[in-house]
Amino acid sequence: MLEADKKEELIRREAHLLWLAEGKPDGRDKEHWAEAECLVQKIERARAADEAASSPGLGEFQAEGS
Repeated sequence: MLEADKKEELIRREAHLLWLAEGKPDGRDKEHWAEAECLVQKIERARAADEAASSPGLGEFQAEGS
């Protein structure tokens, strides 16, 4: 999981990219921030799932020790 300050910086960057991609509209900062937060959460969940999938399961430990 990302540290709070790194996570906020990533959200800030993503929100800025969304703002640029939409042509720099005025008054959409909260929407861009919320969308960026969702994106960062998805990235965190995907990373956690990848880490869990690459970690050996309990059955693998038992098979190695047998």
